[in-house]
Amino acid sequence: FPVTILVHFEDHHFSSTWKITFSDGKIIEKCGISKWARDNNYDCNKIYLIAKGKRKKHKDIVTVQKLDKNT
Repeated sequence: FPVTILVHFEDHHFSSTWKITFSDGKIIEKCGISKWARDNNYDCNKIYLIAKGKRKKHKDIVTVQKLDKNT
């Protein structure tokens, strides 16, 4: 079963919340991904390409979904 881990960083009114799914089934939801990507050795541009459907995966990240502010 997938495991969802909620990762909360400082919520800025201009940051979006993202749902990131990894190849092992782990799912995290977090506000803003640029700093998280840098701190965890991911390329945020490639992550955004996954979200736009222009890339299938980046390292162990397989899906990225932008969530509504109400989610």
